[in-house]
Order: sequence, then C-alpha cells, then structure tokens
Amino acid sequence: MSPNTPRPFSPFSSGPGRPQQRRSQETHAALLRAADAGFSADGWRGTSVERVAAAAGTSVGSVYTRFGSKRDLLLAVVGERLEEITGIVETSEFSELLHNPVGGLRATVALVVTRRRGAAGLLTAWSDACIDHPEMRELETGIRDSIVKQLRDRLELLSAHPGIRSEINLDQLAIAVCALIEGLHLPPWTALSDDEATDICSRLILHTCLRDEALPPG
Repeated sequence: MSPNTPRPFSPFSSGPGRPQQRRSQETHAALLRAADAGFSADGWRGTSVERVAAAAGTSVGSVYTRFGSKRDLLLAVVGERLEEITGIVETSEFSELLHNPVGGLRATVALVVTRRRGAAGLLTAWSDACIDHPEMRELETGIRDSIVKQLRDRLELLSAHPGIRSEINLDQLAIAVCALIEGLHLPPWTALSDDEATDICSRLILHTCLRDEALPPG
C-alpha cells in the first residue's frame, strides 16, 4: 500500500469518535439511565438486572460485564448523582448568609430540599440495599462524614455574623443539619410542600445559630 493510498476503515482503528467506542459509551449511559429510573420508581428489590437491560435495549450479559452486579450498578448510579444527593452547594452561594441570613439561608435550604426530594426513590433503594449488603454502610458513613465536613466549612461563615450565639458548636450543628438533610425524603417531611419544608428547616437552623434578638420577625 502506497503512502497516498487511503487506509481501509476499521472499527478498531485509533482516534476519537470511532463507532464502536461511541456505541459502548451510549450503552453505558443508557444502562445508568435505565437503572436510575428503575431504582427510583421500583426500589432496590423491585428492580432486576433483566429489566434494566431490557429498558436500555441491551443484554443482561452487558450489565454484568460493565458493572459486575446489581449492587455495583446501584453504586454507579449513586456515584453519578452524588452531588445532587448530598445537596451541598458552593461556598459562594452559602456566603449570602453573611449579608442576608434569612434570604441566603432560605435559598440554600430550598436548593437542598429540591435536590434531596428529587432523589427520594433512589435514596430509599440505597437504604434497602444496605440491609442486604451491610458492607455498603461503610460507604454511606464515608459519604455522611464528607457532608458533615462540607457543612462545617460552610457554617463557619456564620461565625462572623454579629447575632451568632457564642456557645454555638459548629461541629455539632453540622451533624444535626446533616441528619435533617438526610430525612427530607422521609415522613413526616413528605407530607409538606417544598416551601413548607424549606421554611421549617430554615427556622430551625436560624433559631439554633442566632440569638433571640437577632432573629427576624415572624
């Protein structure tokens, strides 16, 4: 073959965007979407590898080849949505607390409520999976510790507020707020609208952090 002769097409040729690679990526994404929808709607025990494969338009073998097990498939889905599930926002957004404690806190909590409730079905599936696979609790603990640390860093911004309670323990507060966040997709919170849940959470945090005379009216 001369240097000027075009090379015959091969699906295994190097270079970005080859069809086989694109199909593989599309199948992977389709499986994650199908698993997310299945776990969210039908729970851990109501979702089977067979149903996920059928919904994604691929084979059961493809699921096991890519993810290894139903448990690992759930872990992959949770990993994809971890930022949404944890509900932690950027420091720049949380810093509004310094200038507008009520509005800034409410906006932050509203985002957390929306994110947490948006992942309610998946979180329930995760809890049920932890019963069948206790080793997943270690990962859950690690995620919780990470959330508490992030919350602690953001709550640190409140320490400069003139109305902050001198006796406030930010470490304990971060743990309490984390527990509050973790329960937003469970009863009795589910009986409340997003606005109602946001209002209650905001008031609880403000009443914990600020002295009575610094609290907003109402």
